[in-house]
Amino acid sequence: MKKHLFILFFSFSIVLHSQETASIENTDSQTKTENKDCIEIEKTNSTTIQDSDFFDDVFIEILLALTYYSFVGDNEFEDHLNNKLTPYPYFDGICGNYSEDIVDEKIVRADIENNFLIGDSNSFGNHFKVKGRLKQYLYLQFDHHFIQQKELIQTSRIKNFQFNLGYDRLRFEKFNLGFLFGITNFDKKIDQTGFNLGLHSEAFIYKKFSLESNLMWSFADSFTSRNFDLKGKYHHKRYFASLGLENLKIDTTKYNFVSFGAGIYF
Repeated sequence: MKKHLFILFFSFSIVLHSQETASIENTDSQTKTENKDCIEIEKTNSTTIQDSDFFDDVFIEILLALTYYSFVGDNEFEDHLNNKLTPYPYFDGICGNYSEDIVDEKIVRADIENNFLIGDSNSFGNHFKVKGRLKQYLYLQFDHHFIQQKELIQTSRIKNFQFNLGYDRLRFEKFNLGFLFGITNFDKKIDQTGFNLGLHSEAFIYKKFSLESNLMWSFADSFTSRNFDLKGKYHHKRYFASLGLENLKIDTTKYNFVSFGAGIYF
């Protein structure tokens, strides 16, 4: 009897020991599998992050390149960017503001003009502009608008000052196009200050004639304004006369004018 009990107890002990060993082995195997899975996940995440950083860097580089070449250009592939500023339009009877035959790169030029603005029987104004070309393609521009309008009870007057930095992006002999940005200020009647964004172009269409257009948006504290003008210009040596249209929108008020004036290059 004792012999049988001993054999039974010994057999039961062996079975328990086998189960514990199998359980430990299963636990170790599961732990190794989980560790392996964690390592694989970390590798995958690391690879994903690296790929994401790579694509982000590529996207930023492409965006910067597109921005640079859109606004500045590449002299190697765009021959017109090598054209130089002329002393004044049609100085040789052919070219406008830029020419490939100019050798002197130190030309400093000032363009000054004044245009009278005639609206309906109740409104008129004046637009004075100075453009100082300190570099071949960079310039500072100052604009002053004065508008007077008769109302039923009183006469309203508006003054607007704009200070802008301009850059001519396209510099062909018969056409130039550029953009401007700067600050704007309205007098005490409106008492607002903001910033400007604008476009400027001029096409030298025939002999001494050119067609000029300007579009400027101004964003003040509580409203926006827009100024668009289109005019033809007749050039004679360092002088020119102009005739065209000018449209201004200040907040919700619109003004339509016929403009005429004159200017000088020196």
